[in-house]
Amino acid sequence: MRIVGIKPSWPLLLFLCYSSASKIEPRATRPGQGDLCYIHRHRSAVAGEKLYFMGGFYTIEGGSTNENQQQLFRVDLSSSFAVNGILPASSVVTSPAPPNSNWKGAGAFFVDDTDTILYSYGGFERDYDPQNSMAMYNTTSESWSTVTVSGGNLNQGDREESMYTSSLGTDLSLSFIQGGYTSLMGPGAQAESASATNLTGMITFNSSDASNLSWTNSTESSNAPDTLGAKMQFVRYGRSGVLVAFGGFNTTYGQPTWTYRAMSQIMVYDIASTTWYTVTASGDIPVNRDLFCITMSSAPDGSSSNIIMYGGWTLLQKRGWQDIYILSVPSFQWMLVNATGQTGDATEAIGHRGMSCHLYQGRQMIVLGGDWTRGIDEIKNDSCYSVYPTIRALDTTEITWARQWTHTSEPYQVPEVVYKRIGGNATGGATMTQPQGGFNDSLHLVFSQTIPLSSTSPSKPPAPSSPSSSSKPPASSSPSSSSKPPASSSPSSSSKYQTPIGAIVGGVIGGIAAIVIFIGSIFCLRAQRRRKVDEKAAWEKPELPESIAMPRTLGIYPNEDGQAAERYEVPGDLHEADVTQNQMDRGRRTPEVHELGPEHRVPEMP
Repeated sequence: MRIVGIKPSWPLLLFLCYSSASKIEPRATRPGQGDLCYIHRHRSAVAGEKLYFMGGFYTIEGGSTNENQQQLFRVDLSSSFAVNGILPASSVVTSPAPPNSNWKGAGAFFVDDTDTILYSYGGFERDYDPQNSMAMYNTTSESWSTVTVSGGNLNQGDREESMYTSSLGTDLSLSFIQGGYTSLMGPGAQAESASATNLTGMITFNSSDASNLSWTNSTESSNAPDTLGAKMQFVRYGRSGVLVAFGGFNTTYGQPTWTYRAMSQIMVYDIASTTWYTVTASGDIPVNRDLFCITMSSAPDGSSSNIIMYGGWTLLQKRGWQDIYILSVPSFQWMLVNATGQTGDATEAIGHRGMSCHLYQGRQMIVLGGDWTRGIDEIKNDSCYSVYPTIRALDTTEITWARQWTHTSEPYQVPEVVYKRIGGNATGGATMTQPQGGFNDSLHLVFSQTIPLSSTSPSKPPAPSSPSSSSKPPASSSPSSSSKPPASSSPSSSSKYQTPIGAIVGGVIGGIAAIVIFIGSIFCLRAQRRRKVDEKAAWEKPELPESIAMPRTLGIYPNEDGQAAERYEVPGDLHEADVTQNQMDRGRRTPEVHELGPEHRVPEMP
């Protein structure tokens, strides 16, 4: 590895000190765009250090109002920007949408394991014939292409109210689509003739081989959920992982009666056996809802996976929410948490729905877009109100809303409100490892296993240690009886602790450069200060003559107070009245000095 350094230049430092240079801020290219005030029905994803989103409807300050935008937007997460108001145009870059895509809203982005490829699924404006292809965006070359996927024509319609999730943080390279509906509206159809149908089956998309993409539509068990508007999260339990889902409507689209699925009824899908289970959760059960968003942070030791739920909408109560709940797995405990740093109107009447949530670096939850509601009314879809943020950021450890987005690599720790409920501490050690009443035999086996974390993905959160072992002890056994796998079992253990020579050399060079710049800065400051002092002295100090006539003592006389005091005679014609106006300089009087005889001279001053 070759380290390239920059040799400090003293002339350059002096030039920087004595010249006035303006700082040039990079500006994003957004032709004809202003600040983003409103985003809804979009798809979004975090890939590398960027947040990408497209589709849906946008209100742009000074521009369009609640209109569809045929553009791909991105935000640089390595920069800093406000996250408590309108998303500033200076923080957003746009590029063209995929050509001939005919998409409008909903759908999803799936990110590959290299964090450089976005696969765009669903979200078509009209229900054209199902396709066996997807639009693919390469974030490195910033280019779109169309890729073919084997396994059938499974890319269909807008996929409204579907559940999506991916096996991020593992080497499985899988994404999942379940439920929802699509509008049956072909080319040239009239809006009033449109209808919709529920979509069944679990679609599994495999992107492990970019040259041989594939997907399947699994045949599910008879108790597969028929739900709309629920959310689903991949968790690393079982032989191939599990999907944890909750919320939404337990109904078929178009039925006259819409009933919410109870938030205590958690749906669990075992990927390896393609089987659905139901687990009853306990704790602070949330009000039934849909249109919320979720993401997940895991304890450093892997003993708990904590799904964070934010906001949502309850149709039957005609109101929205902006509360925060955590569902901890495998204890299946719900916890209501109180966030600090709340901005804007946080009254119970104000709700937030239809937004998307993404986890960044294992700890920060990004909340993008969505409707703000007061009761049943939307209050932010055609106007710009900074009090109702377009983008927000939550620290999932401190449970604090940020005002400014700041790139950080601080690792996630379990919040106090969670480990007080499930046991352990901030680093893990959960003692509650099953729901109240325990698992049934099949689920007990599923949750006794975990799959390893990825060791290759460049921007995923730091990989925590394995949760005790690749095979957990039975729930009834003591958590401390588990044994950790040997260090050699980790695929990256042989290289994980190698001495980072390049980093050390770079650090030394950087340190030397910093010292040189610091010393140069001190030199510059001292030089500037010395120059200012010299200039001030040249302006204020009167010129001294070669000799100064000293007054002659006349003797000791009483002063006005009757005290003895010496009196002097000013030699020559030195009198105050002789000071001319030209000798007045900024309030100073400089009398003329007459040459005196040798008897009145004093030594010359330096």
